[in-house]
Amino acid sequence: MEKNLVSMNKNGIYIRGKSEIIMCSSLFYFRIPKGMWRDRLRKVKTAGYNCIDVYFPWNYHETSEGKWEFSEEKDVAEYLKMAAEEKLLIIARPGPYICSEWDCGGLPGYLLSKKSIKLRDNNEVYLKYVDEWFRRIIPILSEYQLGKKGTIIAVQVENELDFYNCEDVQGYIEKLRDMAKNYGITVPITVCAGQGEVANAGGTVEGVIPTLNFYPDIHDGSFEGKVKNYYESLKELQFPLLVTETHRCHSLLKRELCSGAKFLGPYNQVGGFDFGYTTSVNNWGQPLGYMTHHYGFGSMIGPYGELTEEFFEARLMNDFISSFGEVLAEAEAVSNHNFKISSDVALGNFGASVLRLKNDGFVVGIANVDTKDGSAVITYDDKQVIPQKTIFNINEGECRLISVNVPLSIWGLQGTIVYSTAEFSRVMKFGTTTVMILNAEEEGEIAFKLSSSYIKCEGAVLEKNGEEKVIIFNAKERGKCNVDFPNGSKLIIRFLPRTEAACIIEVKENGDVIVGKKDFLKECESFKISPVNLKKKNIENFNRKFDADKILLDGKADFMESNGLYRGYGFYNSKALLYGTQKVLGYVLHNAADILSLYVNDKFLGTKLSGGTCVFIKEDEEVQDKELNIIVRSEIWGHSNFSDSRLPAMSIHSLKGLSGITVVTNIKNISTGWRYYKGIHCSYCINEDKAEDKLRPILAFAGFNNPEQPQAGYYKKTIKASPETNSCVLFMDNLNSIAKVYVDGKFVKELNKYDFSVVLDDYLDCTAYHDVVIYYEARFIEESKDINIRIFEGVKPLSWILSGAEERKLWENAVSVIKGANTIQLPLILKPGEAAWLGAEKNILQKNYSYEFRCKGQNGKATVFLNGKMIGRLWLNNDKEVMPILKGGNPDSLYLPQCWLKESNDIYVMVEALAAGREAVISEIEFKSMKTEWILE
Repeated sequence: MEKNLVSMNKNGIYIRGKSEIIMCSSLFYFRIPKGMWRDRLRKVKTAGYNCIDVYFPWNYHETSEGKWEFSEEKDVAEYLKMAAEEKLLIIARPGPYICSEWDCGGLPGYLLSKKSIKLRDNNEVYLKYVDEWFRRIIPILSEYQLGKKGTIIAVQVENELDFYNCEDVQGYIEKLRDMAKNYGITVPITVCAGQGEVANAGGTVEGVIPTLNFYPDIHDGSFEGKVKNYYESLKELQFPLLVTETHRCHSLLKRELCSGAKFLGPYNQVGGFDFGYTTSVNNWGQPLGYMTHHYGFGSMIGPYGELTEEFFEARLMNDFISSFGEVLAEAEAVSNHNFKISSDVALGNFGASVLRLKNDGFVVGIANVDTKDGSAVITYDDKQVIPQKTIFNINEGECRLISVNVPLSIWGLQGTIVYSTAEFSRVMKFGTTTVMILNAEEEGEIAFKLSSSYIKCEGAVLEKNGEEKVIIFNAKERGKCNVDFPNGSKLIIRFLPRTEAACIIEVKENGDVIVGKKDFLKECESFKISPVNLKKKNIENFNRKFDADKILLDGKADFMESNGLYRGYGFYNSKALLYGTQKVLGYVLHNAADILSLYVNDKFLGTKLSGGTCVFIKEDEEVQDKELNIIVRSEIWGHSNFSDSRLPAMSIHSLKGLSGITVVTNIKNISTGWRYYKGIHCSYCINEDKAEDKLRPILAFAGFNNPEQPQAGYYKKTIKASPETNSCVLFMDNLNSIAKVYVDGKFVKELNKYDFSVVLDDYLDCTAYHDVVIYYEARFIEESKDINIRIFEGVKPLSWILSGAEERKLWENAVSVIKGANTIQLPLILKPGEAAWLGAEKNILQKNYSYEFRCKGQNGKATVFLNGKMIGRLWLNNDKEVMPILKGGNPDSLYLPQCWLKESNDIYVMVEALAAGREAVISEIEFKSMKTEWILE
């Protein structure tokens, strides 16, 4: 392997010794079917990008401990080989943590139950497993580094560590760096800062290069100043500014370019789908959000492979960059310049962002950050007014690039471009002839200083202004100018409307430009299929179907991951006995997540969406039985890809399923009668009382009021559980601040606005009295209003059995039961708590199309399979109680890719009725064909 093929310094990035602006589009193989990898790669290349960034999710390749998969859809080497064949550079991002709104940020679920582990830290247990991952993935990446089999130019370890509470950043990043090197990485190793805290992201560790992620409000006019600050600071450290992630709109990318960025990585610029159980939960909701299977954020290439307007903006921006080449790649962002801007709208950087090109000349970015269209006039050196003959309009959100004092020697010609309000699209050499393509939205104006004695214009106006020759063209139609130089060389300038410049296919030596149309890349006309006949079979005893792999839980419930269940469903079966005259008021599910449906003695009581807290399901009817057979169907939507302390399920360490149940037989309100100890210094009361404490106030919880900020102190109360109970859960309803719960001197849990319950089973004994102390801190009286403390008492089940079902078991179940299914027509009505398989006709889809799948209905959820692969899940217009906040993409759409279709297809849909007391209705199933794959000839 050649040495020093990739280098970086304060001036830029050098690939094989040549400086380049790296335009890097995310393109994630794990969200795109293998049969469509090349299509997406070619689209990225056609958009003008020269690089892709690729996450490698650990848990995509190790689905359970020790089970590794690197073939078929997971053939990493094939993907890297394909990218190299398409001449795309690669930034490899193997984690171990990747975020990416992917299940657990790519970390395998089995890690969550390992003792003494601390994820994403310099922790011996964690790093032992990371080494198992790195020793498999890094050698593959090493083989596909630039100069070997592939085009990898950098490897990023970890991801946005500054968002996380890592105790030993230095030691952790050093370990990852050394692992990467030991397994063969010789290209630069990088780390990225998610919120600008470079040191806490590992960016000051020796041997790694720091990068930044920026996600600004596009109307923030001070954003360029922030970027310039990092540009200058990194320059002092001899690093270029590398923007690993940012928004996808090219107007923002232009602003970052003009602020000094040498690497621009718009995140998820190619959309995709999270097939199977790979979605995550995170803090994008209120606060909990469920990520959709459809993963697209306004990408230039959408999840189906469709092209958006940003694709054409990409071509324009990347053509501009290519036109200047190395002089732009090594340009310097300058703060002290002689440009003044007057405008009728607010502008980014309060005027202009200026790049001084290598050797001479400027590129000036002028961004409209206002909420309306406007115009601007540029003055350079207090004398040069730009433009002179036309109006320089800037639409809302747009960033326009003007060129000033650019020497034509860049392209081997004599003279100077004094200014150009038109943007460069192509500059191409054909022997002694240079063809220069410029574009504009409305009017373009370009001023030259030339030694030429001959200029001829067609479709453009040539005017003289002293020594300058000013060319004006109307961007609604094409124009052309021929310039002959005394040395015999020629310059052909072609003026194109912006829409045409975005679709250039070929430029010829005589200046002719072959332009396609925007629709030459778009999907064909689509059509919809709504199946008339479906096969339907109820899933009898759904919660007992998977007992073959049942796990005995030794008398106590436990989370799914602790029992080897990392995806899909967990079925909890338990028995509880009532004593004497006990009456069932309801059921508390302990520390429950994500989707839990409760059945008692075959009666469906409802579904709860829970973020790892305790949830109460009320029993509305009198329960006659003394023996209760309790079943909970628990489904993992996904593990958190982030860490947020507000809810347990939003922590990356969170576990799924539940840890127990209280069969509630009594509810006590204990909101009054608390003794108050004012001040943090009174913590002694957790363990003891002093004689003088008898005179402290006794009042309702949070009832003490004084002007101090914050109001902090301890509330103490002695309680006794009711006879014949052995389970107890405390709820603090309407809590809006922080509360720390102690029982008999032992800290139990910190509660907050979102997580306001705590299980006390291990702390209370119904035969004894117990001291409960709650440290409470509030800043405003409003935070202390209406806090209601209740104790839910009852009995816990005596025995527990757990079984599970991932994609394979569900598919096998569908295949086995659909054979005896009846033929039905929609609408389909399911009783509350029921589940059923639906099967579409095998020949309903044509093999030469991809399809969008939609399912309409209410009070339910649909899980879709195609030929053995789980495609994803859709929620069917449920009531708020059983309807999560869905984020990330279109919540109503799934994707049946052409490359997964056969002549005859097995399409099965599992539908569940989730709402208590309300039937589920499946009113329509729809397939919409699409043809988004293309190869540009």
